[in-house]
Amino acid sequence: YISVQLGSTSEEWADKLLSEGYSFQKLALSSYVEALEALLDGRAVACITDSAFLKPYLKKHPDIAVRVKVLSQLGGVEAYGYATRPGDAWLREKINNALRGLMSSPAWNSLLEKWGLEG
Repeated sequence: YISVQLGSTSEEWADKLLSEGYSFQKLALSSYVEALEALLDGRAVACITDSAFLKPYLKKHPDIAVRVKVLSQLGGVEAYGYATRPGDAWLREKINNALRGLMSSPAWNSLLEKWGLEG
């Protein structure tokens, strides 16, 4: 088994690999933590997960980090977005202004470092 989070990009990658002929069984669980636990307790031989989850999680849990080895990276960097209703221009502008302010402040780099997302 290769563990993944149900409904996530990791599950999409597992499905893509299976459709390309790779031979494994997918173990879809309800969270990235559960998918990682399946690897650690031997229910899975590998785990496909999101680096935005894994890097900070392993940083916070060094006892687990020594038991896990990242073998490869699938795909590229993914962007996250937000959506508003078309008529909510005022809300969109408030969100955009807040993001511009945050991303131009020193706090932005601190957040990237905190979550293991810097460069």
